[in-house]
Amino acid sequence: MPLHLWSSAAYAIELPPGHRFPMAKYALLRRARFSVYASLYEGFGLPVLESLSLGTPCLSSLSSSLPEVGRDAALHFDPLSVEDLSDRIAAVAALDASGRRALSRRCIEAAAHFSWDASFAILCGHLARLV
Repeated sequence: MPLHLWSSAAYAIELPPGHRFPMAKYALLRRARFSVYASLYEGFGLPVLESLSLGTPCLSSLSSSLPEVGRDAALHFDPLSVEDLSDRIAAVAALDASGRRALSRRCIEAAAHFSWDASFAILCGHLARLV
């Protein structure tokens, strides 16, 4: 599936599947006004977490694990409703500079709840109980 990034100038940039420039994805995502992740099913939600960790607001489906990953920083929408997605896009686009900074801070705070160290500690705890 191609990755679509939207810039503040409302241009869509598509990176082909298997692209070899992972840092380009992050550079574009960091400069984007917001990202959209419309998925009916997602195992964990890494694209949402990537966006949030860079301080880029994410419009995310209200399905599977995505609300847990996006917490209150992501703007969730019904993935089967074009109107719902349109409303969320309009809400993010209407934010002034102060509102964008506040939302960006919330994104970074939400992403901070997830780390490899914390995941490893939880996994070790579960494994220790099994042994």
